[in-house]
Amino acid sequence: MSESTPIFGEVYVHTCTVNGKSYVGQTTVGVSKRWAEHVRHSRLAKCADFRYPFSRAVRKYSPESFESQVLAVASSKAELDNLEKIWILLLQTRETGYNLGTGGEGNPGLSHTAKTKAKISQNRAGKGLGNKNAVGTVRSEEQKKKDRLQNIGKKFSAEHNDRIRIARTGVKRPDVTAANNRRWAAVRAAKAVQHGS
Repeated sequence: MSESTPIFGEVYVHTCTVNGKSYVGQTTVGVSKRWAEHVRHSRLAKCADFRYPFSRAVRKYSPESFESQVLAVASSKAELDNLEKIWILLLQTRETGYNLGTGGEGNPGLSHTAKTKAKISQNRAGKGLGNKNAVGTVRSEEQKKKDRLQNIGKKFSAEHNDRIRIARTGVKRPDVTAANNRRWAAVRAAKAVQHGS
């Protein structure tokens, strides 16, 4: 590719320095930005990538245990897809690394057969899966006070704050202004009724 040819995207490899396993991928936003997305997705249980081997490895070994390298640049989507496939083959990251698919457009990734899906369904039947400590759980006043006292004066380290910042970068927060306004309007209306009677 000549210097005047515009770069469409890059093929990269992230390698774990602990076990030597790698993940090959492609990006059109730059490798550092893509790495930040990988780290964020590895921490978000709602994200589809959360359960994949690469995300599990990022959580297990920490983001600091990975090195990134640009393997190739491409001037079109087709070239980018082909280069990703080639590098996955060359580095054998499906067999010995974290890639689930062969790369490129239409990469199927992980999919279960009908037989496996039936086994999973049968195994989960009647188990009441989900977070039992969240919705519907009512804590006693004593438990609330105990939790509050445990956390008074606790401060996160600078490293922990950095990890939170990286994990939340680019994550849109819900707009709670309207909900808060409605709530306070209801409180004021209730007080007005109470004082009026």
